Amino acid sequence: MKMISILICIFLIAACTIFSVAENIDYNKIQEVNNEYGILFVSPPELWNKTYGGDYYDAGFSVQQTSDSGYIIAGTTTPSDSTYTDILLVKTDSNGIAEWTKNYGGADSEYGYSVKETTDGGYIVGGYTYYYTTNKGYVYLLKTNGDGDQEWIATMGGPQLDEGFSVEQTTDGGYIITGFSDSFSSGRDIYLIKTDSIGKTEWERTFGGAGTSVGNCVKQTTDGGYIIVGFTNIYGAGSSDVWLIKTNNNGIIQWYKTFGGAFWDLANSIELTSDGGYIITGSTTSYGSGSQDVWLIKTDSNGNEEWNKTFGGVNNDIGEEVKVTSDGGYIISGLTGSFGAGQEDVYLIKTDENGDILWTKTIGGELSEKGHSVQQTTDEGYIIAGETLSYGTANSYDAWLVKLRWGNIQPGAPTITGPNIGEWATYYYFNFSSVDPDNDDVKYYIDWGDEYFNTTDFNHSGDKVMLSHLWRLDGTFTIKAKAEDQYGLESPVTEKIFKVPRNRGINNRYFNFLRFNPNIFLILQRFLQHLGLY
Repeated sequence: MKMISILICIFLIAACTIFSVAENIDYNKIQEVNNEYGILFVSPPELWNKTYGGDYYDAGFSVQQTSDSGYIIAGTTTPSDSTYTDILLVKTDSNGIAEWTKNYGGADSEYGYSVKETTDGGYIVGGYTYYYTTNKGYVYLLKTNGDGDQEWIATMGGPQLDEGFSVEQTTDGGYIITGFSDSFSSGRDIYLIKTDSIGKTEWERTFGGAGTSVGNCVKQTTDGGYIIVGFTNIYGAGSSDVWLIKTNNNGIIQWYKTFGGAFWDLANSIELTSDGGYIITGSTTSYGSGSQDVWLIKTDSNGNEEWNKTFGGVNNDIGEEVKVTSDGGYIISGLTGSFGAGQEDVYLIKTDENGDILWTKTIGGELSEKGHSVQQTTDEGYIIAGETLSYGTANSYDAWLVKLRWGNIQPGAPTITGPNIGEWATYYYFNFSSVDPDNDDVKYYIDWGDEYFNTTDFNHSGDKVMLSHLWRLDGTFTIKAKAEDQYGLESPVTEKIFKVPRNRGINNRYFNFLRFNPNIFLILQRFLQHLGLY
C-alpha cells in the first residue's frame, strides 16, 4: 500500500510538472511599439523588379512614369557584336513588362542619360556620343514617337569632348540641355543649350573658366528661366563645390551660389519646391560621417541655404536623384557602400519637408547595384531605375527597374471589447478590431495574461474578430493585443484588465489539474494495472 501511495504521488508530480511546462510558452510577439508621432513609418515593400539587357553591360540611367501608367527607361546597352555602346530605350507597362525595346547609335558609343515624355506622346532623350579613337564627343539629342521610332537626332558641341546629362521639354515646345563642354575655353565648362522643337540650337551658353565645371541637371523655372546644378573647382571653398546657377530665359546668369567645405562636394539633381525654392542632392566628402555621404540641400528662391542634411555610413554613399513627394517631403535614390547586402546597393531615403528621415531602404543582392533615378508614382509608390550585377544576366550589369508599394503606415492600436470580470473555468468572449490606414489586412496576437496566447488569421481592416478564453486560476489578468499588417508592420499594444475573484472553495494547482483532466484517474488505474499493483 505504501508503494502504491508513493507511485501515485510520483505520477501526479510528474503530470503536474508536464502541465506546468506546457503552460510556459516562449512568446515574443507582444512587444511595445513606441513612436514620437503616434505613427510608425517603414520603408515600402518591393512589388516587383525587372531586368533588361543582354550578355554585356546595360544600365538604366533615367525613368519616368508615362501617361498610360507605364514607364519609359533610358540608358545604355552593349550589343553582343560590338565593343561600343548604344542608347537603350525601354517602354514597359505598369508591371514592368517590356512593350518595346529600342537601341540607337552608330559606329561609336552613345549614352542616354535623361528621358522625358513629350507633349505629343513621344519621348526626348538627352545624352552624348563619344569617339574613342579621338577622345571627342558631342551632346546628343534623340526624339522618338510613342512607339520609339526615331523622328530626329541632333548633336551639339565643338571640336573637343562635350557631353549632355539632363534634358527637359520647355514651355515653348523646345528643349533645354545641360552637361559640360571642353570645346569653348581653356577648361571644362558647364554647357547649357536651348533648342527649338526639332532640335535646332537657338542659343548655347558656357559657365566656368580655367578649371572644371560640370552641369548635371537642369529645370525650367516658373519665371521661364532655368536652374542648373552641378559642381565646380573654380569657385567655392574646396577641391570641388556644388554650383547652383539661375539664368533668365535666354541663359544669362541672374545669380549663382556655391556650397561645400574643404574637400570634394558635388550635386547630381535638383527639383523646384512648392515654396519657390530648390532641393538638391549629391554627395559630400567635407561633411557627414563617412568617406562620402549623401547630401541634401534646401535653398530659398534666391539660392540661399535654408538647411542641409547628410546621410550615410562609414563608406561611400551617393545621392543621384531627388524628387518632391506628394506629402511635401523628398525621395532620394542613389547607392550605398555602407549598408545593404552587397558591395554596393541601391540606397533610398525618404524625408519629410525638413529633411528629417522617415525611412531608408537598401535594395540589392550580393554584388553591386545602383539606383540612378527615382520617381513617385501615381499610386503613391516609387519607381527606381538603375543597374544590377546580382540579378539578370550572369557576370554583367543589366538595366534594372524596381517598383515599390506606397509607404506603409502601422495599423491602429486594436480595440478590445468584452467583460471585465468573471469566474474561473468559464469561457468568455472578446472582440478585437484594428483599422489599418492603408486598408491592409491585419492579424492579431493575443496574450491572455495567464501564459496562454492566440494568433489569428488575416482579416480585413476594421473587421471584428471574436475569440473565447477561460482562466484556470483566480487573479487579475492583463489581456494584451496587437495587430500586424500583411507586410509585417505592427501596431501599438492595447491592454485590458480581466479579474477572476478568488473561489473560497478548494483552489490549488493539483485540484485544478484534476478538474481539467478528468481522465487522469483512468490513466492512473491503467498505470497501476501495468505494474500489477491494482
